[in-house]
Amino acid sequence: MIAFRVAGIPAPQGSKRAFRNKYTDRIQMIESSKKVGPWRQNVAGEAARHLERPLTRKVKLTLAFSFLRPTSHLTGAGKLRKGAPAVPSPDLDKLIRSTLDGLTGIVIADDKLVEEVWSWKQYGDWSGAEIMVTWRSDD
Repeated sequence: MIAFRVAGIPAPQGSKRAFRNKYTDRIQMIESSKKVGPWRQNVAGEAARHLERPLTRKVKLTLAFSFLRPTSHLTGAGKLRKGAPAVPSPDLDKLIRSTLDGLTGIVIADDKLVEEVWSWKQYGDWSGAEIMVTWRSDD
């Protein structure tokens, strides 16, 4: 098992946008969100500190995403405003996808090796993700 924290703002894997490259005349795909690249880099950078080479066995992931609550959710007295959301808004499945992309090739050789994911998102006192990767010893 390995476990580590990644600081930063978790960014969801967004849609891709297609365009024709005027120099190569080929269709190219780019991320519609500029935030997903830095998040993937944060995940990859921290993950690289915990393994020498990617795992080639089946793994289970636990991903706990944490976000700082916006000040607009609080009253002047620091209490939670009525109607403030209980959980952050990014789609959980898209947060998982972007984080998995950051882990692939560093922690796991291929994302098809992931056989189970436990994940949640919450407001907390820091922004980032806690990641735990486990595997069976008999693999």
